[in-house]
Amino acid sequence: MENKLRKILEQAGIKTKNIIFKNSFFAEIEPENIEKAKEKLEYAGIEYEEKEGKIIFDIEKNIQKYIVVRNQNTDALALTKREDFEECNLCECYDQYGIQWGCFEAGCWTEETAEELEKTTGEKWDGQEDHTKVRANTYWDGSNWKSDILDDDDRGFDWEELSEPDQFLILLDWILNCGAPFSIWIEKGGAKTICGAVYGFEYSRYQRDAGYICFPRQQKL
Repeated sequence: MENKLRKILEQAGIKTKNIIFKNSFFAEIEPENIEKAKEKLEYAGIEYEEKEGKIIFDIEKNIQKYIVVRNQNTDALALTKREDFEECNLCECYDQYGIQWGCFEAGCWTEETAEELEKTTGEKWDGQEDHTKVRANTYWDGSNWKSDILDDDDRGFDWEELSEPDQFLILLDWILNCGAPFSIWIEKGGAKTICGAVYGFEYSRYQRDAGYICFPRQQKL
């Protein structure tokens, strides 16, 4: 991780002496480079603290706006606004064929499903509706509604949120070295690939891409 951060910062013109990762990233900046580094980070909106020549990145704050997720079947990565993944009822989500889950398939406790669930689970319904909750990004792909569901509880859904440090590195490379989100312009229906220091980003506006801003592809270090 330290090597990736070093490459990302140096491509942005921020020279480092030493980098340490212990829950947060600590980057020791060359003395003559510290003001330039602070200027670049502030312009990009990166949250950090400067202390005795060291830049301490606040990982949690820096990933509040965006989220990076991975498809567990294909290893594809996707970056989008965190607000696109909302907590919702699984029964209202759609599968890859555009078919809505429904309460039976989602395991929701309702008047219609209670009798069957009592048989399969051995539990007694208390009379209160209880819908299975998930975090999902639901979108129209041009032909059908689809939902990308996060596998928060190891229930076998396709998508998982990356660790916070991994998300931070991808976002930092995207923002510092690829002009995002300030100056990227893509003609309607087109796509453009831009390489950062560690990751390559494909910007797309196709409906099938679920509104994702870009798809990072890790490059060889």
